[in-house]
Amino acid sequence: MSTLMSLTKFAPWLGVVGLVVAYMIYSYVKKQPNGNAEIQSLEALIHDGAMAFLKKEYVYLAVFIVVVFIAVYAGLNIQTALAFLT
Repeated sequence: MSTLMSLTKFAPWLGVVGLVVAYMIYSYVKKQPNGNAEIQSLEALIHDGAMAFLKKEYVYLAVFIVVVFIAVYAGLNIQTALAFLT
């Protein structure tokens, strides 16, 4: 158990290393060319579809949050409902 406890001190540093590596990969991908006009058109279509999906998803999520907030408020109390909301 002592070895496990001594390894946990590295967890925050490994998290930082992971974030740095993720940023490096993001930077590399962002620098790549977008391709020809046909690929850019396809990219725009995919982006528009993804944004439409996310908008619809957020609407469903907002309704779910409101319903659960009301249920928690009715079943428990306002403090618990606000804790859920935050």
